[in-house]
Amino acid sequence: MDKGLASCSRGLAPLLADELRSLGLEVKEAPHGVWFWGGLAAAYKAVLWSRLASRIMLVLTEGEVLEASDMQALVQAVSWTHWLKPTGRLEIEFHGKLPFIRNTQFGEQKVKDYIVDWYREHTGTRPSVDTEMPDLRLQAWADHGRFSLAVDMSGYGLHARGYRLEAGAAPMRETLAAGLLIKAGWPAIAQNGGTLLDPMCGSGTLLIEGAWIAADIAPGLMKADSVGLRRHACFDAALWSELVLDARQRREQGLKQLPKLIGFDLNQWVLQKAVDNARRAGLVDGIHFEALPLGKWQNPGWPKGLVVTNPPYGERLGDELSLKPVYQLLGKTLLAECPDWQAAIYTSNETLGHWLGLRAEKIHAFANGPLEGKLLRLTLHEQAIKVTPITIGLNLVAEVVEGRANLAQSEGAQMFANRLRKNLKQLSKQAQKEGVYAYRVYDADMPEYAFAIDIYHAEKNDWVQVQEYAPPRSVDEKAARRRLFEGMSVLPEVLNIPAENFHFKRRQVQKGDQQYEVQSNQHTYDWVREGDCHFLVDLTGYLDTGLFLDHRPIRLWLAGQAKGKHCLNLFCYTGSASVHMAKAGAASVTSVDLSKTYLGWAQENAEDNGLPYVDQKLYWERDDVLDWLNAMASLPKHARPQYDLIFCDPPSFSNSKKMAGTLDVQRDHVKMIADMGMLLAPGGRLVFSTNLRGFKLNTEAMDEMGWQITDLTKLSIGFDFARNPKIHQVWGLQILV
Repeated sequence: MDKGLASCSRGLAPLLADELRSLGLEVKEAPHGVWFWGGLAAAYKAVLWSRLASRIMLVLTEGEVLEASDMQALVQAVSWTHWLKPTGRLEIEFHGKLPFIRNTQFGEQKVKDYIVDWYREHTGTRPSVDTEMPDLRLQAWADHGRFSLAVDMSGYGLHARGYRLEAGAAPMRETLAAGLLIKAGWPAIAQNGGTLLDPMCGSGTLLIEGAWIAADIAPGLMKADSVGLRRHACFDAALWSELVLDARQRREQGLKQLPKLIGFDLNQWVLQKAVDNARRAGLVDGIHFEALPLGKWQNPGWPKGLVVTNPPYGERLGDELSLKPVYQLLGKTLLAECPDWQAAIYTSNETLGHWLGLRAEKIHAFANGPLEGKLLRLTLHEQAIKVTPITIGLNLVAEVVEGRANLAQSEGAQMFANRLRKNLKQLSKQAQKEGVYAYRVYDADMPEYAFAIDIYHAEKNDWVQVQEYAPPRSVDEKAARRRLFEGMSVLPEVLNIPAENFHFKRRQVQKGDQQYEVQSNQHTYDWVREGDCHFLVDLTGYLDTGLFLDHRPIRLWLAGQAKGKHCLNLFCYTGSASVHMAKAGAASVTSVDLSKTYLGWAQENAEDNGLPYVDQKLYWERDDVLDWLNAMASLPKHARPQYDLIFCDPPSFSNSKKMAGTLDVQRDHVKMIADMGMLLAPGGRLVFSTNLRGFKLNTEAMDEMGWQITDLTKLSIGFDFARNPKIHQVWGLQILV
């Protein structure tokens, strides 16, 4: 067939499409790669020249399959001797499921049987199976009743260029390295003679890929004599030789005009691997490697260019604290030594990038194998310095407000203090009665003092989080600041909690998922009890602490409903509702969220609550919830997961860079609820919550879908939010039978 697929890692597809267009191919982006057209000639060119593709495949057959005979007909419609001699060796990889395919191993066996039967009928002999060195490697896909079978043209992952035999502890795939460089603008910088610098170069992958880009070296050239397509029965030796000869001539010419490439690293062992890799890559004198740690090298006047690096990252909450000085030193060093250069920093830890102290102009999401990461791009100048001091100790107030030593005695401060004392007297008694250890004691009760004040009686300490609602433009900023300081000046005495245990944040309209982003370089972790559970909170790192206090009653209610049930928590955040349901004896709990940080946080919450119990299943799905719901609802009815209790608390709006599109809860809630309904077991219940002020549930659409609606809002408002009952809305939905 004329159609092919170039597969790639997440994030690379747009760049791969541009790359294949530059090779003269007709292309169309696909979910996990790029479709292209042009037959053998196009596939040969892509295998030799694609820096970004994981594999290049030519589709042999595809179509709808309802039963095994349909798949057999598709497989046996291929003229197999065109690709493989009757005595040849083949390997088959099967991906996906069909109603009659129980697992991938069974799928591979069936495809192999169909091919063998074809050979016996047409040639009287049969090929053998060889997973080590096949003459023909096939890829089969099955999804939603469609089946495709393709030839893997290279026979190996194209990220394996051939120059890297050993790498460091956390190697970056060569295809990703090339993608990061292209996204960062390195081809244009190299063409203008700019320098490429990696101050933490490890085994040198970024620098070697950068050199190959600058020198116009085909990434498939090192394996041109052993590539899998040479073993195909239809191998066009003349065409392949012509392409390889041209690539070798371009390499010889390109190596004569290499720009300056420099790599530093503290680890001498891994740096030697970088030198060895560069030698195998034909770059003996092309890259300068030197064993120097951060802060110990200086720029002697290299031509202005690009700094690109992949610093280390932490796996668990708290691990990143040990890396904070590394990232801070990296930011300071680059700013001092490479002024006005471009920088591209790739990290697999969302928190660590903020510790650079530099504001990224652009952020791009890319996957490195199973790890998700962000490419932070910026120009190294003073305007990039990021200052985000959101934690303000109250002992500094007197220094901030000049000449106001008696600020706490002002009439406004005393009015605020009296209101706070009144609230505290009532709410602390109720909290003690209900066994509540984290609650809101004040929420802009006096409009002039527009704060939300939450108390956390945690394991290590008593903490107070003060959130100032950003004043509207009509309010004078100086007046608003005065009232803020007046209020803050009386808090330690009224609440009887030391000033150093207070943390201040400003809450304002957030764009996309900014409320979930790191707000501070400081992280203050502690554990707080809630019902039969306890949860990790971070008082300083994020706008929210990891525990939405207004949802406490609905979490406890869900726990009361969960015993023995299969539960689903969508937009699970740090998993507090999931932990409550699991702790209450749920048979299983599936939690879905797009954030790696918050899913890790959720799993830590579960582990520290002793979960899962014996025979209990906890599933953690990192995915865009809308995509996940759509994928589950699109499965055949018998294949869809079924849940007895579903909790969905989406953000009001999100345009996270990790998402393909946007989420608008008012616009999207009907489709979301319809998809969730397809996953609800008979007699099951869906609980839908939103904090969007002015949200209107589309009751007409709910009636058409057969939902019975119960307003749970009143039940879900705790004693500490009774003064502001419009903070959220909650409904229970069940399908009428």
